[in-house]
Amino acid sequence: MKRRWWVVVLVLAAGVAIAFVLLRAPLVETEAASRREVVQTVVASGRVLPAGRVEVAAVTSGRVVEVPAREGTVVAAGDLLARLDDGAAAADLTRAEAVAAQARARLARVRGPSALTAIEALRRAELELEHARGDLDRLERVARVGAVTPAEVSDARSLVEVRDSTRESARIALGMARGADGREAAADVARTEADVGAARTRLADQHIVAPANGVLIARSVEEGDVVAAGHVLFVLAVEGPVHVRIDPDESSLALLALGQNAIVSPEAYPDLRFEARVSYIASAIDPLRGTIEVRLDVPEPPPELLADMTVSVDVEVARRADALVVAAGVVRDVSSPTPWLLVAEDGVAVRRDVGLGAIGEMWIEVLSGIEEGELAIRSTEADVEAGGRVRLREADRRAD
Repeated sequence: MKRRWWVVVLVLAAGVAIAFVLLRAPLVETEAASRREVVQTVVASGRVLPAGRVEVAAVTSGRVVEVPAREGTVVAAGDLLARLDDGAAAADLTRAEAVAAQARARLARVRGPSALTAIEALRRAELELEHARGDLDRLERVARVGAVTPAEVSDARSLVEVRDSTRESARIALGMARGADGREAAADVARTEADVGAARTRLADQHIVAPANGVLIARSVEEGDVVAAGHVLFVLAVEGPVHVRIDPDESSLALLALGQNAIVSPEAYPDLRFEARVSYIASAIDPLRGTIEVRLDVPEPPPELLADMTVSVDVEVARRADALVVAAGVVRDVSSPTPWLLVAEDGVAVRRDVGLGAIGEMWIEVLSGIEEGELAIRSTEADVEAGGRVRLREADRRAD
């Protein structure tokens, strides 16, 4: 009888000990492995690149009398940005135009009616020769396939010779009508018209205009300033395709590829999101920063987007529609060669090495090491060790 009593006491003691151990096991939070879509992105900050950047400088020296352009202004090609004092240049143009008018009047007097008639005869002869050559060329082409006779081609060639002779006769007649005085007067006209062109250019140089459509992003001149030739007065962001540049860490290089889609959000407008596409990946790493230059095309830039804006970019590098995933908070040493997690198995925390696929912000694709429905212990449970006993929450036990 005594012996039975001691057996009962020992069994009860063992039960109490086991219960004590179980009660001391930590209560852990778990997440079940499940199937869902997971998207992996590379996140980086960057800047908006203008289609081009043009420095607009003064062509000549002078005093600035007008500056209608302001920073941030949208301008079209030819719009006035600044004007130098152009009084002297305008007066030079007026004088040059007057001299040219006198030269043209003298040429008209020298040539007279006979010269005008000879000029018209030469123009008519040149036009007839051009038509005859065109007909000959057409007939020679179709003659190769037998569509016309050799006689027709010979007649056309003879007509070209006649027209050419007529043109030479008209040239001789024009030279005789003009004479030496005519040639001298014609040379005066050419010289004075060249002077007019040069004067117009000098006047235009006093007007500093936008070379293309775009937005003024910098201005370094005010009314009253005296500027020198070559001094940069404006910087223009040229209108055209918009690009975004990011410089992610070189560890992302293996994930990035041309054509990948991205979502861009400017820091100035955090609620604004628009699409972009990877169009350029540099062929070399920045050795000082350990980054890689990546550029993205923005097919439909919003009007709020300005050159040099800071933006946040999420490049989609992988998407799995029906992947076996676990919560991002359960995988440990994600970036190491041997990521792992703890699985609650019959009240014991069991270590499992896992193979990973797409790594999303909230979910991580698991290729091996865990089955659907198994409970993975969150990595925040720092006091749980592999092989140690654990207790599950009531909700986790029901799910299991």
